[in-house]
Amino acid sequence: MISFEMPILFHWIDGTMQIAQRLFIVVVAAFIAIRMKGVRQALRGASLKWQYQLGAMLVFGLLSIIGTHSGVLLNIGDGNLQLNLDSAIPIPLKQNQALISFRDTMALVSGLIGGPFAGLGAGIIGGAERYQLGGLASMSSSMATVLLGLYAGLLRKFRLKWIATANGVFWAAIIGSLLHWLLIIVLVHPFKTAQVLSWEVFVPISIVNCLGCVLFFWIMRDLDKDHLECEANAARLLAVQSELRWLRAQVDPHFLNKMYKS
Repeated sequence: MISFEMPILFHWIDGTMQIAQRLFIVVVAAFIAIRMKGVRQALRGASLKWQYQLGAMLVFGLLSIIGTHSGVLLNIGDGNLQLNLDSAIPIPLKQNQALISFRDTMALVSGLIGGPFAGLGAGIIGGAERYQLGGLASMSSSMATVLLGLYAGLLRKFRLKWIATANGVFWAAIIGSLLHWLLIIVLVHPFKTAQVLSWEVFVPISIVNCLGCVLFFWIMRDLDKDHLECEANAARLLAVQSELRWLRAQVDPHFLNKMYKS
């Protein structure tokens, strides 16, 4: 049984704060990027055109790799299974080391925005790179990233109404985090180590996944809102132009007729 003592609470708080700070940098960069017309068009069409899906796959795959290397290192000691956080990430990881990161968040976002192809592709890119790093949970972590990207993409394709609100996106991220937790329990050995590792990473990863997915949901919602406002303004402009043309059509014949009589 896991005892929720003060050290693990400190680990949860420390890990969550460190990862969230690094995630916010990526979110701010994304918010600035979507102000560019080309990026806005690509994001709006990410679930429709294969070119945009490929772009989303590559961009979020790269962000997933950045998420891995922006993570927090876990050193899991033998014997008493003491857990120590360290900011330095060696390459490759040692056999008793694992990572808490926002890699899964980027795979989830890619699927939620671009659908199954984009989510799976980003998951494969981020997951393959994580597997190459090695360490205690290389198999479970890399598989989780791939599956979470595909899972989010399938939600986008078949259950779009479920993720049409921030609340739905929140629960989608929670379920994805539970899937990662389950893979650690099943694939990491011995079981006692898997149990400690799974509880150590579950809370920070869940919080970061929820934060990241909901923040990107709000960014996309604002993007759609801006798009609708632009379309409405364009429609109003067309209406004004049509009215002006109609008035001109009414005025010009009278003017020409008057000129002819004079």
